[in-house]
Amino acid sequence: RSMISRNAMILNAFNEFSGRLRSKGDVWPHLYLTQRISPPDAHLGPDSPSLADMEKLEFGIRIRLQYDRRNAVSGHDSRIHAAQFVFFLTVQNLNRTSPGHGDYFWFGIMLYDDRYPVTGLKAQLDAGSPKKPATGKLIYDIGVKPFTDQVVASGEWVDVHGDLLAHVVAGLNEAWKRGYLGGSRNLSDYRLGSAVLGWEITGLNDAAMAVQNLRCQART
Repeated sequence: RSMISRNAMILNAFNEFSGRLRSKGDVWPHLYLTQRISPPDAHLGPDSPSLADMEKLEFGIRIRLQYDRRNAVSGHDSRIHAAQFVFFLTVQNLNRTSPGHGDYFWFGIMLYDDRYPVTGLKAQLDAGSPKKPATGKLIYDIGVKPFTDQVVASGEWVDVHGDLLAHVVAGLNEAWKRGYLGGSRNLSDYRLGSAVLGWEITGLNDAAMAVQNLRCQART
């Protein structure tokens, strides 16, 4: 482990699960870095821009998979056992006078998934189970395919960067199409609520991801 970067995020799910595969509906370990963007407790404060204010939403990150030991023992099922390194934004109605105040959806970039060489678009309900409650919100995950065809599993540095604004608006439209966020269809009501970066591991993977130069900048 002496070669692991100091800026790596490491999660050993084999230890967390004591070497036993989880069953469908069971909880799994997460390792997250999080930050609030808009009020309350916000990074930007009350002047955080709405989607209507934005001309661009420039995103960038540099990642390198340092290792992913899958530990795929007998009974491993890729439908419920995986390692994912994610970046999510909550896109949230933060207009206090709106009937939909507080409602949101998850906008994601699946930076790495051990089941796919290059991750792409997927939209689904954040569904839970009696053992693991969930938010019940839409997850709109665009993957890295809009920005790069590099394979993160190769172990080389991969740069993911581009303008997210059109993708965020597409996610909002998908949410409305599916019956979510019915309290408002006004872009000026929606802001970036928070950001999440890190591992979600439902298999027995022992994995490390190095991270550099994370940024997400709105231009108005």
